[in-house]
Amino acid sequence: MTEIAIAHVPGSARDTVCGGERRFYTQERERDGVDRQQTMPKNRMRRVNEAVREVLSVAITNDLKDPRIGFVTVTAVDTSSDLRHAHVFVSVLGGDREREDSLAGLQSAHGYLQSRVASELHMKNTPQLEFHYDDTVERGFRIERLLREDPEEPRQ
Repeated sequence: MTEIAIAHVPGSARDTVCGGERRFYTQERERDGVDRQQTMPKNRMRRVNEAVREVLSVAITNDLKDPRIGFVTVTAVDTSSDLRHAHVFVSVLGGDREREDSLAGLQSAHGYLQSRVASELHMKNTPQLEFHYDDTVERGFRIERLLREDPEEPRQ
C-alpha cells in the first residue's frame, strides 16, 4: 500500500483545516509525485461538485427565508471522493457582521440544504455540508489595487 500525501494550496481560502490536517480533497497525490487513482474519476468529481453548487445556489437564493442570510454566492464546492463531506465556499456581500450572520444562518440551515441536495441529486451518499467564507474576491481586489498603485508614490 502506498502512502498518500495531501497536497494543498497554502494561504488559499479553499485550503481548509479538517481535524488538524490541511486538506483539499481534489488534490491528492502519492509521495513520489505521481497522481493517485482516486475512487472516482476527476471529471465525475468535477461534475458532482458543480451539481451540488448549483442545487445549493438555487436553494439559498429561492428557498431560505432566514433574515441573517444576506446576499450570498456559492463560489465553489469541494466534495470528498467518498461523498461523505463537502466544503461549501461562499462569498457574502457586506462587512464582517453580515458575513458572520450569513455563515451562522447557512450553518443553521445545513440540514434543509442537505435534504435538498439529497432529493435533487441521487447519489450514493449525501455529503455533510460545511460552510466556509471564500475571500478570493477580496484578495483579488487587493492585488488589483496594489498593481494600480504608482511604484514611485510612498505608501501610507
